[in-house]
Amino acid sequence: MEQSFDAIVVGGGSAGLSFARTAADLGASVALIEPGPIGGTCVNRGCVPKKLLWDAAWRHVRRGLLPGASPPPPDFGPLQAAIGTKLRAIHASYEEDLARRGVLRLSAAATVHRDGSVEVSGERLRSDRVILACGARPTALDIPGAELALTSDDLLCWTTLPSSAVFLGAGYIGCELAGILAALGVEVSLVDPSDRILDGFDPDLAGAALDILRERGLTVHLGATPARITDENGARRVHFDDGGSIAAECIVNATGRSPNVDRLGPISSKLETAKSGAVVVDETFRTALPGVHAIGDAADRLPLTPVATRDGETLAQQLFAADPPAPIDLAFVATAAFVMPPVAQVGDPDRGRAAGGQDLAQTALAPEQHWSTRTLKKIAPGGTDICGVALMSDAAAEMIAPFAALVAGGRVAATGVHPTFGEDLISGED
Repeated sequence: MEQSFDAIVVGGGSAGLSFARTAADLGASVALIEPGPIGGTCVNRGCVPKKLLWDAAWRHVRRGLLPGASPPPPDFGPLQAAIGTKLRAIHASYEEDLARRGVLRLSAAATVHRDGSVEVSGERLRSDRVILACGARPTALDIPGAELALTSDDLLCWTTLPSSAVFLGAGYIGCELAGILAALGVEVSLVDPSDRILDGFDPDLAGAALDILRERGLTVHLGATPARITDENGARRVHFDDGGSIAAECIVNATGRSPNVDRLGPISSKLETAKSGAVVVDETFRTALPGVHAIGDAADRLPLTPVATRDGETLAQQLFAADPPAPIDLAFVATAAFVMPPVAQVGDPDRGRAAGGQDLAQTALAPEQHWSTRTLKKIAPGGTDICGVALMSDAAAEMIAPFAALVAGGRVAATGVHPTFGEDLISGED
């Protein structure tokens, strides 16, 4: 016997949860299918455990900056155990919330068929609205010996630290986790084939972050392309195409994440996807298939938790509310990299400078000489237009939220960085 719902959500991460909650509050019958722990990448393999690790590591670094101080790093095993306790509490809260709202929670893998029906544990579910929110996984390395590398997912499950590690990839995942491990006493190398780190961030901001990582003791190799990984009596060695190599106790693949769209079942081959593998969607999150929508990391939008959460809410309102909002403008989404200290930006700081903007603030404060704030503005006819802000400071991830609202200028909703108080402040949520 088939069951029918107003909406079926495939995936229980930030986007799927947001959609299911909002749709249920609007009176829709919703089934949410998630085979793993509820919360998706953010709660289980991303921003939440990473931020908790970063907070402990950054506190340790700051204590060490006090005159005469040389504190030992926190014990990694108990730290990870405490983080696990926190994550289980989040899981329980989410499950209780879904049950209270009347969402049917199915803990099994979903197969989405070409006709739009969804199969779970041998049972067929149907809806005129199938929501793909299947998230992403670490991008596989395409080099010999790739199976010898670990991923960020593996790292966040460790209970002991290695003596040394090489990170392949200097995006925000690689830079953040490499910085955390270095702060906790691991000998760390960071490798990327490009000539910079933190691609997508303001170049000056990325340059400042690079200087800090090196001062923290990381060895950074730019312009180095991995060619293969070999085992050396239990240790690992990554070899580069120029003939060089680095050995370490472990190699961590931090080259990015790939959408799970190819793992949905027969429907995967019918979906139009972008180069990233994410599904192409229109302004109402519709795919090329009737009745099928995509949100979160499955959609060709920004793969950030605040975007996934807002898009889930927006799609539910578009489908079930009388006066739905438009999707958030991705130009006004704040982002941060939790290096030490963190960097954050919103808008397009370079555009302001290129258009005759100016630095409104440049400061350097003891003890680190790394506290710098930069606000770039563009003079426009009839007034002043702040088109981008880039920050580096202890509080950059929090400070960027009100700047995001300023850059948006009241024209559209802005988003902060997750997980921060600033994010809730400008979203108006409790």
